Amino acid sequence: MSDGWTTPSSPSPNLATALAFMKALDEWDEEALEKTLDETLEHRILPKSLMRPVLTKSLYLSAYIHGIAEMFNAPGSSKPKSKLQRTIHEVIEMEDTIVIHASAKGTSVTGTSYEQEYMYVLRFTASTTGDPNERKIKSVKEFCDSSASKGFFPAERKRLADAKAAQYTTARPRAETLGTNGRRSGHSSNRMSRLEPSPSRFAYLYHPLLYIPAYSTRCPHFLRPSALKMPYKLGPDASANACVFQAWLQGLENWDLESIMAVFDDTLIQQVLPASLGRPAMSKKDYEAYFGGVIPLFADFEVTVHDFTEKDDKIIIHASSVGHSRLETPYANEYVVYFDFCESTTGGGERKICRMREFVDSAYSKEWFAQERIKLAEQAGGKGKKA
Repeated sequence: MSDGWTTPSSPSPNLATALAFMKALDEWDEEALEKTLDETLEHRILPKSLMRPVLTKSLYLSAYIHGIAEMFNAPGSSKPKSKLQRTIHEVIEMEDTIVIHASAKGTSVTGTSYEQEYMYVLRFTASTTGDPNERKIKSVKEFCDSSASKGFFPAERKRLADAKAAQYTTARPRAETLGTNGRRSGHSSNRMSRLEPSPSRFAYLYHPLLYIPAYSTRCPHFLRPSALKMPYKLGPDASANACVFQAWLQGLENWDLESIMAVFDDTLIQQVLPASLGRPAMSKKDYEAYFGGVIPLFADFEVTVHDFTEKDDKIIIHASSVGHSRLETPYANEYVVYFDFCESTTGGGERKICRMREFVDSAYSKEWFAQERIKLAEQAGGKGKKA
C-alpha cells in the first residue's frame, strides 16, 4: 500500500485513523470506513471543474462509495475482491491535518484499465457522537487527476449502461399470445415499458451521483454554507516561513518574475503534478526559464488561497487562480501546493522555499494551454501573411 513512505511503528491517533481510512478504501470495507468518519463529515472531490457536490457522511457511504465499488469489484460475492489498489507515496502530518499523496491502479468490471493520482487533505476532530478520545475525519478534500477522471468515468458509465441494457434485453420475458385479430402480441408492451427502465434511462438510474455531472447545481441542498472558505490573510504573528509565502503571493499578484524568484533557494526543486502531465522536476534555473515564458502569456493573474496549513518547515495550500491571457482568453485553475522551507544556502539566515509541488487541474491545464498555443500560432501566421 506504500511506496517510498514507511508507516511509523507508533502512529499518532490522527495518522492511525488516516491509515485505517485508506485501508478501508482498498478493501471496500464500508463498516471499517464508517468508523473513521465523524458524523459531521464533509467530503469534496476536487478540482471544482469536475462539478461534484459536497457529500455528507451518509451520502458518501451510501451513494459515492457504492457507485465506485460497483465499477471495480468482482460481482457475485458478499466480500468482493478489490480491483483498485491505492499506493501511498507521501504523508505529511500537521497537527489536525494530514495530507496524503497517493495513486491508484486498477481494472474495472468491464476490463478497462484505470490509473489515478490524488492529494487527500484530511482534517480531524474528536468524535462528536462517541468516545471523545477517538479521532475522526471531519473533512476530506480529494484532489484528483481531473484528466484521468474525465477520460475514464464517462466512457465507463456508458460501458456499464450498455452491459446492463444487454443483460436486461436478454433476460426480459417476451411471452407472446395470439390476439383476437390473429396478430401476435407480447407482454413487453406499453405496460412493461412503463414498469421497467429503458436502456436509455438506465445510466441515469444506475448511480445518480456518478452519472450527473452538474448534480451540485440540481441539488443545492447538498452544499453547506461551510463549503465557502474565507481567503487566507497573513496574521500579525506570522512565522518567517509564512512571510516568505506571502512574498511569493505578492510576486504573483504583481506578476513580477524577479519578485517571484527571490523567495526560492538556489537548491529549489519544483514539480507540477499529477504525473500524467509528464512534467519533469525543475531546478531554480529551469523554473525561472519556464515561468519567464508563462508571464508574457497573461494580461492579469489573481490567486485566492482557500485553505492554509503550516507546521515546522512546511506549508500546504488549496488555492485557485483567475486571469486573462494577452489574447483575452479567460483563465481559471485550481491547485494544492506543497512548500518546503529552509535557511538560505547562500548565507544571511533568510528563509527560502527549497521545494515546491503544484498539483493542478490537469484536464483544464491541458486544454487551456493547448488552445492558447493554437491561437498564438494563428495570430503569428496572420501577422506573417500581412507582412
